[in-house]
Amino acid sequence: MNTTISISFNKKYTPDYDIAVGYATQFTSFVAASDVSSDNVVVIESVEIINKYDVLKKLLKVLENSKTTIINVEKRNFSPRVFLHESKTVIKCGIRCNDEENKTAYCNSTEEECWGCRFLTEPVLNFTAQPYYKYSKYWYSYGYFRTTDKWVINKKELQQALDNIIENKLIYLCPHFNDNLIKKTLESLPDMIDVSDDKKWGKIYSDQIGSDPYLQDAVNIHHRDEVYGFWKPGILPPESKTAYSPTTSKPESAQTHPDRYVPNVHYRDIGGISDVAKIIREVVVLPIKLPALFQHLGIVRNKGILLCGEQGNDKEMLACAVANDICAHFISVKGPEILVNWQEQPEQKFKTIIQEASELQPTVIFLDEFDCIAQLKSGYSNNNLEKRIINQLMTFMDELTDNSNITVIAAAVKPDTWDDGLFRQGRLDYQILIKPPTLDGCLQVLLIETREMPLADDVDFEYVAEKLLGLSRTDIKAVVKEAAISALRRSIDVDNAISDGKQPTDFSIVVVSQYDFIKAISNRKSRKQNL
Repeated sequence: MNTTISISFNKKYTPDYDIAVGYATQFTSFVAASDVSSDNVVVIESVEIINKYDVLKKLLKVLENSKTTIINVEKRNFSPRVFLHESKTVIKCGIRCNDEENKTAYCNSTEEECWGCRFLTEPVLNFTAQPYYKYSKYWYSYGYFRTTDKWVINKKELQQALDNIIENKLIYLCPHFNDNLIKKTLESLPDMIDVSDDKKWGKIYSDQIGSDPYLQDAVNIHHRDEVYGFWKPGILPPESKTAYSPTTSKPESAQTHPDRYVPNVHYRDIGGISDVAKIIREVVVLPIKLPALFQHLGIVRNKGILLCGEQGNDKEMLACAVANDICAHFISVKGPEILVNWQEQPEQKFKTIIQEASELQPTVIFLDEFDCIAQLKSGYSNNNLEKRIINQLMTFMDELTDNSNITVIAAAVKPDTWDDGLFRQGRLDYQILIKPPTLDGCLQVLLIETREMPLADDVDFEYVAEKLLGLSRTDIKAVVKEAAISALRRSIDVDNAISDGKQPTDFSIVVVSQYDFIKAISNRKSRKQNL
């Protein structure tokens, strides 16, 4: 690989200028400054770096005292001291390689397999090799579950990880480094691993969103022979008795009372919310499951949580997942419904909800579209209905004891115009922003929504996820549904099927393709722009 470095230095700010010029002229591409104010420039290719490394060191040692010297390597700037420190290992290795007859064998001569360079041993290629770092990632760690047992190798992400290491270690300075070897190695790796067919592979279960075993879901794979991966933090082996599969019922202690409603929604059903789920579990779930810990710290739990952010990002599903997490009775009240149906005796209707929550606790009261009833700072009111309901809510939350297991979760878009009294301690005093999904979040939502969908072989989830970026979770679900309808239109004559009244017997011809997804995304974004 042929890489060049550019060194620029100025006579005005270089104390030993003449000595520096003497060293610089020994390189092929030296351009002297035309006047005192301009810079001398030395451009050195990687082969010349190796062959004249002693001269390069002397030049950079002199330039260490220069205030304006810049060394540019692949759009990265270094000072002379930093460049010498960061590059010496790779350059010295290249010098040793120059003396070897079989340079390819030298570059690959390591205790573990490498990617064509003895300094490029991560991500680990051979699962039987012992990584230099205990928590190094193996090549197959880069991927995602397309179905329950099919793990797709994300070669694009793997390539990016390799590129980052090459850049950070300045491996491209070595003229013997061949990046084509990386491409060939990547092509030789499998595109997909079926965990169910090969007994050598197992699933990794992560507790990234909490320690409740029922919340565990496979997030990666491991090989039975790998050295460290099986015992990394946050991993439960498939044989663990505490790891429940999605089809396994909850432990007997988690069964609900017949009069109580506990939503069958889990965090894993909502894509791209692992960070939010971790926060809300710390704020809501932890103090209910481990109250002694909060007593030890001398703090009380948050009785009210406000989920704010744009519409269509599964705030209600998140509230349902919290209720499921603590096996809580779930009560959902929508703001518009209150304005329409609570015109008469709103206090009495609110007391009915409070009584139900108290009798069936632990309880989560979810106030959806709370903007509709939150009292505005401007004093707006609808026959004082909003004010009466808000006062009732604040009174109720003020009367909640620290030992009660009732949590109020409100959802809104813009709470900045609300009465400050709602945010006082003991009320809705903890706000969590629910953002639209990131690229990784879009991919997660897409994978969740297409779990049971027949897909064509040309579907590239990563490419589709990039196109989905900027849409809400609800939009992504709508796109998946629209893509399925598009596939139906392409495969079956809908009008004839309806008029004949005959149900098609062969559904295998109906598969959702890449074209269907892209078309659905384009339609969805066009409709949003026209709103």
